[in-house]
Amino acid sequence: MLIHCTKRACERLKINPIASSSGFDILYSWRLNIIEEGRHRLVVFMNDASRYTIALKNIKHKDWSKLPQIFIDNLREVMLDEQINPDVIELYINNLGVASYYKNSDKQMTSWLNKACEAACLGYSNYDTNISISRFINRYHVGSKDENDYWQPYERFHQKLNEYGLPLKRCNAYRLSIKLYTLEGWVKREILVPENINFEQLHRVINSAYCWWGYQALFNYTFYKNDKIENDPELILYNEHDPFQFPEYAKPMTEYKLSDYLGNYRTFRYLYDYTAHWHHYIDVIEAIKDCTETLPLLLSGEGDAPPDKVGGVEGYANFLKELKADNYKDRKNAEQWGKQYGYKPFDFISVGEKVKRSLRY
Repeated sequence: MLIHCTKRACERLKINPIASSSGFDILYSWRLNIIEEGRHRLVVFMNDASRYTIALKNIKHKDWSKLPQIFIDNLREVMLDEQINPDVIELYINNLGVASYYKNSDKQMTSWLNKACEAACLGYSNYDTNISISRFINRYHVGSKDENDYWQPYERFHQKLNEYGLPLKRCNAYRLSIKLYTLEGWVKREILVPENINFEQLHRVINSAYCWWGYQALFNYTFYKNDKIENDPELILYNEHDPFQFPEYAKPMTEYKLSDYLGNYRTFRYLYDYTAHWHHYIDVIEAIKDCTETLPLLLSGEGDAPPDKVGGVEGYANFLKELKADNYKDRKNAEQWGKQYGYKPFDFISVGEKVKRSLRY
C-alpha cells in the first residue's frame, strides 16, 4: 500500500518519505492528510482511483506508529457496513501489502484530497463515528474538470472492486414484517435489512417505509418475555439522548446491532414519536445467510401510511374524515395539509426507492 503524505502528515508522523514513484496501481494508492483544530484531530485517507475516503477521528499520539493498521481495520468496518462481500474485502486488503510512505507531489490529487477533507470536516460536525463520517464523505458528489463527470466515491470504488470477478455484495440479513395499527386497519410493510445495522439505522429504514420525516422524534424498542406482546417487558432499547426515565432493564441502543438481539427475540415493538404513540409490531420472519442483494429493500406493503405529525391514531381518523367532508373548504384544507406532509396513496416503487436510500448516510 502506498500512502502519499501531505507536509502536515509528515510532521505529525515524524517521517521523511521518499519521492513518489510511477507505474503503481492507483487502486492501492492512498493520500493522507491530518486536520487539527484545538483538541480535535481528524485523519483523512483518500483513494487515488476513486476518491473513496476513510476518516479517523481523535487518533492519539501513541497510535501514530500503528496508523496503517488502524486505517485497514476501519476500512474493513466501513466496507462491511456497505455489505461488501467479506471475500472481496480480504482480497483487497491482502493486495494492499505492506504500507510505504511517499511524498504527496501530485497537484490534482492534492486538490481532490482538500475537497475530501472539507467533506470530512462537515461529516465530523454532524456524525459521531468513523463509519458514519466516512459513509457521508463517500456519498458526497465529486467531479473533475468536465462538468458532466460527477460521481459518488463509493460507486467508483465499488466498480473497481467488481474487477475481482466475485459477487460484490454479501451479508446476513433479516426479513421483517411490520404492522402499524390505525382505526382504518393495519398498515403493513415487509423489509429486508442487514443484520449488522444498529437499531438507530433500523429506525431510519422504518421511517422511510412509512414516508415519515421526523428522524428527530423520540423512539424506542421493547422486547417481551416469550415473544408475547401481552407479557411483561424484558428489555427496552432507547436512544441515549432520550430524557425520559426507563427501568433498570433498559439499555441505550447506540452500540447494539440487530444481530445482538434478533437471534433471541422474534417479536418486538417499535414505538415512534412519544406524542403520537405510533406502535409498530415487528416479527422476524426469516434470517437469511449470504444475501447478495443491495440492502435495505422493501419487499411488500399494504395500506396508506398516516402523514407525519397528524396526531396519532385519533388524529389520523379525524384527518381522513376531513378529506371526505362535505364542506369544500374543510376538504381542501385537509388535502393541502396532507400534501405538505407527504400524504399520498401507497406506491411500492417510490417507497421502495426511499427505503433503498435510507442508509446512505
